[in-house]
Amino acid sequence: MKKVNSITQQELVALAQTKNLTIAPNNRTAATLTDRVVSFILDSNNTTACVTPNIVPLSRWIAGVFSELRASNIMPFSNLSIIAETDYISYWIRAMHFDDMNESLVNPSEWISDAISADKSLSRWEVNEYQPDSNLTSSFKRWRKKVHSELQYKGFVTQTKAIELIVDAIKAQKLSLPQNVFLYAFDEMPPLYKTLFNTIKEYAGLEELKPVREKSRWLTVETEDENKQLETVARWASKVIETEPTKTICIVSPDLKQDKKAIIKSLNTVFEPQSILPDNGSYSAPYDVSLGQPLALIPIYRRALYYLSIDNGVVPSEDVLNIVKDPFTTNTHKEKMQRRKFANVMRDNRGIKTSLIKLAMRSACPSNLATALNGFVRTLSQHPEFLLPSRWAQLFHNALNTLGSAKGVRMNEIELAGLDKWKLALDSLSCLDIHTGEVSKGLALKILNQYCNNILVTPQLKGSPISVMGTLEAAGLDFDYIWVLNCNDNVFPAPASLNSCLPVNLQIEKKMPHSSGEREFDFTEQLFTRYSGSCDELYTSYIKKDKYGSKKAASILEYACGDVEPQQITDNDIINYKEIAYKQFSVYEQPDEIGFQKLENNIVPGGVAVLDKVQLCPMQAITNVRLKVNDHTPNYTMGITGAERGEILHNALEFFWDELMGQRQKGQYDSDNLKALDTNSLRDLLNASLDSAFFWLDREDIEPALIEKERQMMLSTLNQWIELEKDRGTFNVIALEKTDFVNLGGFKIKIRKDREDEVIDSNNNHKTLALDIKSREESISSAFSSTTPKSQLPLAALSGNIDGIAYLNVLPHSPSISGVINSDSSDDMQILSDHRYKAPKNWDKLKDLWLELFSKKISEYVSGIAIYTPSVSACMYCAKKSLCGHSIG
Repeated sequence: MKKVNSITQQELVALAQTKNLTIAPNNRTAATLTDRVVSFILDSNNTTACVTPNIVPLSRWIAGVFSELRASNIMPFSNLSIIAETDYISYWIRAMHFDDMNESLVNPSEWISDAISADKSLSRWEVNEYQPDSNLTSSFKRWRKKVHSELQYKGFVTQTKAIELIVDAIKAQKLSLPQNVFLYAFDEMPPLYKTLFNTIKEYAGLEELKPVREKSRWLTVETEDENKQLETVARWASKVIETEPTKTICIVSPDLKQDKKAIIKSLNTVFEPQSILPDNGSYSAPYDVSLGQPLALIPIYRRALYYLSIDNGVVPSEDVLNIVKDPFTTNTHKEKMQRRKFANVMRDNRGIKTSLIKLAMRSACPSNLATALNGFVRTLSQHPEFLLPSRWAQLFHNALNTLGSAKGVRMNEIELAGLDKWKLALDSLSCLDIHTGEVSKGLALKILNQYCNNILVTPQLKGSPISVMGTLEAAGLDFDYIWVLNCNDNVFPAPASLNSCLPVNLQIEKKMPHSSGEREFDFTEQLFTRYSGSCDELYTSYIKKDKYGSKKAASILEYACGDVEPQQITDNDIINYKEIAYKQFSVYEQPDEIGFQKLENNIVPGGVAVLDKVQLCPMQAITNVRLKVNDHTPNYTMGITGAERGEILHNALEFFWDELMGQRQKGQYDSDNLKALDTNSLRDLLNASLDSAFFWLDREDIEPALIEKERQMMLSTLNQWIELEKDRGTFNVIALEKTDFVNLGGFKIKIRKDREDEVIDSNNNHKTLALDIKSREESISSAFSSTTPKSQLPLAALSGNIDGIAYLNVLPHSPSISGVINSDSSDDMQILSDHRYKAPKNWDKLKDLWLELFSKKISEYVSGIAIYTPSVSACMYCAKKSLCGHSIG
């Protein structure tokens, strides 16, 4: 469990007294501090229950005091109410929407976030008058005046205005304060807050709690690039959790929104090796990621907002196919084939716009879809021009319900979490009647969209030992270890980022947030001081280069105690995590002999799989290939299996490139033909490729809706992959699914190369690459293990005149190419001479090493010599343990 910055036992005693008040800057810090104090009380008194200490975030204390003064009928509180944030937004949207002087601004509502932030900054920095310096700042000043005039007229105040009134009430002694007030973890103290706390200090004891923990051991870590940095932190975290399982770790990302997927991917690579084991189920990884996702960006709710935005039931023709095949509407799974056929008919529709009513009237339109579209249009069209927001909310709900939005859809975790948030957005819209009166549909939708953009859907936190947080989230919380990523000079301090709604000079003069480089540098120093006092060891890593060039370390790292090399804090022998899952960690070898295997024409049955299984565990190879005892396959599965998904991917890409190769003219390259495809041609070719691939899927036990969902996901994945292929240099695909034999010490192994490409490097040399398509992440490092290299690509390199090998990782959201090439220059993959593995950097010597290693392994296998390395952690997962005389699990 996360702790708070260390405070003394004497301070804990003071915080535990209900007569005292502790104010924290936000809910998270207040909740964490409360947990710490409650634990102290329970431990001290040896009890299981206690009175909750009086620890609250500033916003809740303001609201509580305001309500208390109002209930006591004290003016002006008795005539006022604090406006909720969601209601407050609606005033700004209306002010912008009905501003007749906005001719210079194309879409003023785009500035809503900046405008609200600027309004709060002016109040917190106690600015009453200023001179605008642009059209936008003039417009903002006009909007703000209108918003605050309406609030005053209707008897509402903002939280910052409430603070001003509370200050006056304290000075007039209309408010009784607790005997002692404590402030905790206020990194930012704007003038308005200082005024409030100074006023409290005049009438009560006020103390700001400071951490007493000594500064941590602060080390910097230099890494080659972003991938190496994330790999290092993941392997370091794994080592810490393995050796010190009770410790807590916080990984801090300056841009968690952008880096979230890459961080999760690196952690998954280390912490989820068991994903390759037979019959592995779902399990909880030992880390939490705090960042949520805006409700408006979750596909199912983004589609709902899209449908509501359709004007008069008329849509652009390019949107028709998405509507017909939308997986989030009712009965899609029942009409999958009919809707797919209807979509093919509508592909030829080249009209500019299409009416949903006319679409539903077409004879080929499936009946359930036609009924849903008719009902949806009828519901949204039969209403007055202006309605109360509550009526609009009900109408939006009824229209989506008629359309069947989300009905019968199997939601994932984030979609289910968003369901309550969606209801909250509609409820918030319903609560605006008193604030806005009747509004148009367009304004109601603008408000709903803004709510959905502001509402974050956060994953359920599991209280894991590793937390991944943003820079501000981690400040004020205690961990045993903190690792701050991307400590480069372009990140810390952050560049000044001025608010477009406020004059530049005003922001600099008042030292508002992000207003100057000096302000950002001071904030960076404050932030790292907080980190240093919040852990026993602080690691700060930076990268030497990215795709744009070399990078420098941030100047703040000069305060660190020293440097440390990545290999000093990670397990250097970890190359292949699949190897660890099977053999972690054997302490002895057990030889065995089972007799020579009879072969025909010296061809070893089983191909590449034999070598891989022999290297991981000979029992797997012996039982599967020699004894022909296969793993038990259940006659039921939850959806398409990984093997089936991989086969579909292979078949689709084979069809795609076969078509492109057929279009190649003399002197042309496939890479040029790929880039020349227009959007429609590419879409049609990908759809045809998937139609061909899914044709061979024999799974009648799976709901058609799920197969359609798989198809849509596969289409998205292939689109992303093709974009990556477009960024490659010049190449031709010269072979697909090519079968070959490799001679290993007189024994032949049959291999299949997914693809061979001819590329032209930067020196205009023609090189041949052997490529292996993967539907799961694979690194070329797996081919460089000195003991158990993955054999597929090394064997391909031994099969002919091959100059390089690579994995094509065709993954959703993060496609990549991981490979090496025997060349002096390449834009697509690593140069062989630059690799950092414990292997030769000469191509011929590297192939000789592979040949020697694989020849020895295959010779031992055919001769019947098996070297077992049993261990509890490996054997306990093995499906063949009942057949094995060496199993110890």
